[in-house]
Amino acid sequence: REEVGYHAAWALWSATYDELAALADQISPHPASTSSNLAVRFAALQWLLLDDGAVVDQQAARQVRAFGREIARLATA
Repeated sequence: REEVGYHAAWALWSATYDELAALADQISPHPASTSSNLAVRFAALQWLLLDDGAVVDQQAARQVRAFGREIARLATA
């Protein structure tokens, strides 16, 4: 693992994950005043739930992603 840089790559991935989690935490308390704001807030929530593995039911994960696409579509309409 040392030879192929596994530990360095893991450290970079972990730091990036922490940065994204912190950004999502900063976004979530702000109320949405526009449909674009709502799309951003939902995207942050979706990332926290799905990419962190908090939602393990694949059917629920598909529904969350589909709803996120609907919100994004409405926000850009």
